[in-house]
Amino acid sequence: MGNFNWSKIKTAQGTAEDIPQSLEKLKSKIFDERKDGYWKLDNYVVLQSDLYEAAYYVIEPLIEMLNETDDKDFIIE
Repeated sequence: MGNFNWSKIKTAQGTAEDIPQSLEKLKSKIFDERKDGYWKLDNYVVLQSDLYEAAYYVIEPLIEMLNETDDKDFIIE
């Protein structure tokens, strides 16, 4: 998920250090885990229609995930 320091990237709630874990949850076979990953991204990267710095850094992993998993519901959302 990129070779950069997520803890230096800003989100609505502070730093993006938890973003890689949220992205990984989007690939889970368990619906509730995918949902949890989605909501964490939604509340940290995009909040009330505002984009934060971390939004730039999640684009590439999200595109890669579209090719890696069959459960695309929350990735597309």
